[in-house]
Amino acid sequence: MHLKQIKRNGRVYLSVVQNYREGGKTRTKTIETIGYADAFADRYDDPIAHFQEYVAKLNEEARSEDAPVSLSFSRNAQIEPGQNEGVHLGAGIAASYIEALGAHTFFDGVSGSQGLADPGTVFEVLACARMLHAVPKHETWESIDAFPREVSASFTDAYRALPCFARNDTQLVASINKAFDRLRGRGSVNQALLIYSNYVFSAALGDEAGGGRPSRAEDSTSSQLKRLCVIIDGNGMPITYRIVDAQLDTAGILSVLEDTKREIGAKRIVLVAGRVDDADEIARLTWESGNGFILYQPLHSAARDLRQWIADNEGYETSKSGSFRMKSRMMRHEYVDDEGKHRRMPIKDLVLWGREFAMQTRAQRMSAPQTNATGSDTGLDGYLCIVSSETGRTNGTLFNLYRELWRVHEPFQVIDADFISPPAPVNPQDHLRAHFLICYTAFFALRMLRLDMGWKYNAAQVADALLQLEGAHLTENWYLFNYRTDVTDAVEETLGIDVGRRIMSRNDIRHAIAQAKRTIRDRTPLDRR
Repeated sequence: MHLKQIKRNGRVYLSVVQNYREGGKTRTKTIETIGYADAFADRYDDPIAHFQEYVAKLNEEARSEDAPVSLSFSRNAQIEPGQNEGVHLGAGIAASYIEALGAHTFFDGVSGSQGLADPGTVFEVLACARMLHAVPKHETWESIDAFPREVSASFTDAYRALPCFARNDTQLVASINKAFDRLRGRGSVNQALLIYSNYVFSAALGDEAGGGRPSRAEDSTSSQLKRLCVIIDGNGMPITYRIVDAQLDTAGILSVLEDTKREIGAKRIVLVAGRVDDADEIARLTWESGNGFILYQPLHSAARDLRQWIADNEGYETSKSGSFRMKSRMMRHEYVDDEGKHRRMPIKDLVLWGREFAMQTRAQRMSAPQTNATGSDTGLDGYLCIVSSETGRTNGTLFNLYRELWRVHEPFQVIDADFISPPAPVNPQDHLRAHFLICYTAFFALRMLRLDMGWKYNAAQVADALLQLEGAHLTENWYLFNYRTDVTDAVEETLGIDVGRRIMSRNDIRHAIAQAKRTIRDRTPLDRR
């Protein structure tokens, strides 16, 4: 609120007014009419100064925690067509992490940014959207008015910025790592995981610039198929990512392992992979090189003693609900190496059974009965077996590390709609590189939030909570929130902001986001906790 002064016939008329945003425009509401200033000259030495102090007290009272809010609506008030007057507090929290990592300012003046409309904000918007929910770019821009920062760039500008993102992908990843090291103190990496993910996609896009879309993997040649690899440190935080040929042979996989090891300066890399050809040889050579592995063991081709051990109910630990159980055994794999020496490699077999997985496996087998011809044992429906060199890790830890194969899949998936008839010409390969950079940044920021929350909730729970933290516009500068869960309470505790309030002003929301930024920036680094 402020004191409005209007000159009328040589006199000054006073009133208390408040500005607010509505329909994208600034409007003014009269809170109280006071009258002509000279009418109060017999009571106050300086009437204008007196009423300015009066307004200051009103503002102080309005800022108090329990100040009442009186809002009025016309019974027949209409929603203006084409207006989205909500505000997305969850996106503001996401943007706070992306800003803390330096991604917003990184594109100021970098190669390829000349002539672009605010590429840093474009990148921030796209990464925030991906952090909360994987949606096409056009849907992101349809709700851009709810983004907590003003965005002047258009939907076309977003596509024009993609080549700039692609050109600077390696540099941004390095910059994010430096920012994270400064904020949380990762320091040197002694051991890391290389997630050789199950996400295989086709890099074959239309020949014409800006046209076409990713072809389906089944329609592509082997040379067009690519695979996503993500490298993660011991605390679960990403370090970098790689796009490699999907059908790498043993030498190719080991080369990626060693190249990554040198790139990040790690002493040891643990390969986490699903189905791979020559898994025994990959395991042996990985172990001989001083690295480790956590690999999938297909049951239909497993040795008889392994299948019998899995089928034996002895030794399983079962969850309270009975829907999940696991057991493990320690083994020594004896073999003769390439130099003729007898070696004994310690390994750990871990088998897991899940009721839902069993139902899915059974349903898939029933829908494709010809698969029974492979000799699969229907009594092993729902069982998953992995083998690992990491014999000192607990069963739960090994399973969680193996599950990274699924966790890194969804955040990076290509959405076909982004590649169909883009509004500005974009080289298809640049488009893909930009896509994975945006996805990686969102993946990193979400993991950083989960790290700050103590890894108490999974990615889907945290992302969904942020997605739901959107306020619906009521009137003037006031917004209504109606979502609260244990996850949002944890976000509140982590960032020191009040996200459980039912009604917030735009100013309240700005202050909350500013507080989140301060908390992220000032949080005690990991190495000093």
